Amino acid sequence: MPQQQLIRDFGKSRAKAMKDIKARLPMRQRAGMPKWKKKRDASPTFEYTRRGFRLKDGRLRLAGGIVLTVVWSRDLPSDPSSVRVYRDGLGHWYASFVVETGSEPLPETGCVIGIDWGVKETATTTSNDPKFLAKTTMARKAADAAISATKAALVEMGRKHARKVHLVHPAHTTMDCADCGARAKHALPLSERTYTCTACGASRPRDKNSARVMSPSYRWEVPPAPGWSQPG
Repeated sequence: MPQQQLIRDFGKSRAKAMKDIKARLPMRQRAGMPKWKKKRDASPTFEYTRRGFRLKDGRLRLAGGIVLTVVWSRDLPSDPSSVRVYRDGLGHWYASFVVETGSEPLPETGCVIGIDWGVKETATTTSNDPKFLAKTTMARKAADAAISATKAALVEMGRKHARKVHLVHPAHTTMDCADCGARAKHALPLSERTYTCTACGASRPRDKNSARVMSPSYRWEVPPAPGWSQPG
């Protein structure tokens, strides 16, 4: 069963790569051709579809009469459609299940928050209390400057909890004033960390200004997040 699934996965990956080649997609958009790995370089991995495994009495029973005792990290939200059993580089074995998850909407707050991903500071927000970084996994990703992974996690958390997450194009966000909307004639160099508007005179850290520009609440159409005071 695992070998058959491996062959099917190989066939799907190769078919997708060939389809992208025939469609003449740009290289950056093409799915890569599957590559063979030497046995000594590849960690053991076995995939089972729904007919190749079952769960009974907290144990994972695989095709071929293999019974595994699993240490569960958490309860499964629904019946799994497949499972991947693999060994990591330290010799530890894991079972990864594919399950369907539903959304868990949180109460509406009517507030928004803007986030600027910068160079000096990994993330600058319009709120003085960025609770979205309080969770251990999020804090670690931000500390490691894994901005792309953090964005993906925020989008997924937004989907799960019925929150809207908009990725804003960074063009002109360092040039626009969050108070009056005026745009500077020249982009600020990275060495200049303070934004000062020549039209209204507002002055604040450039990353904080950019975060406010990215948030629709800087125009005061919706209430800002806690910790953010409206300018007088």
